[in-house]
Amino acid sequence: MDKQEKSRSKELIKSGQNFLGILNDLKRRPEDAAIELGISLEEITQIIDGEKILSQEIIEKAVKIWPLNVSDFYIIYDDTPTGVKLMSAEESKMSSRIMNRAGKPYYEYRDTVMSSVAPFRPEWIMELCQVDDNNSENTDAKWNNGHFMHQFTYFIGDVNFYYLDENDKKQVSIMKTGDSMYISPFVPHTFTSRNKQSNGLILALTYGNKLTGDVKQELSGLSIEAGSQFSLDFSTKEKSSASLLKFHREILSLPINEVSIRTK
Repeated sequence: MDKQEKSRSKELIKSGQNFLGILNDLKRRPEDAAIELGISLEEITQIIDGEKILSQEIIEKAVKIWPLNVSDFYIIYDDTPTGVKLMSAEESKMSSRIMNRAGKPYYEYRDTVMSSVAPFRPEWIMELCQVDDNNSENTDAKWNNGHFMHQFTYFIGDVNFYYLDENDKKQVSIMKTGDSMYISPFVPHTFTSRNKQSNGLILALTYGNKLTGDVKQELSGLSIEAGSQFSLDFSTKEKSSASLLKFHREILSLPINEVSIRTK
């Protein structure tokens, strides 16, 4: 059996065990599931034993009769079974794409190595917009509105990093090779090159918050009204502290008078 066949066999076994776990959670024996899904017990057994693929047709039947989501039937694909994954510069270059802003080329993006089981989404980004000054109000610098991801950025060459400070005032940092920065979600920012002989380059390592993957999907099922009850107010330092204190007090079921007693 070659590597590809071994990998396929392993995935089938994992899928079968996941399917068996679903049946156990639903309090269904394999024979019960066979009747409800309209297939033979032999086929159910083959799926559980990793001898047969769980077909899309069976999954579609299952979600119609059981309180499940389609995603419950799919196992996470691990593209790094040996713990190491490499990507060459040539492979990275093949993913090159130009992003325009205000109708002009602004960034060249290239993928760098990523894994299906890691939360990090690093990108190679060349700054195609060249500026003549370090003015934070330079109109050639085209800003975004911020994004959901945290971002660590590593600089190669002469790059200007623009961002809004806590007073919503535009700032610019003059970065060079070896410099780095961190930016939190939703902070508007942009980058330009200040060397007309050689465009600057950044390696932007972005990643989501503590909520990723399936957790985000499940939370998206909440209505706006229900979800807003769990949101915290971080609009000011004072409200941030108050919101966090209220949050922890409520999950601990501590009345205000008890907090007062314990903090004396």
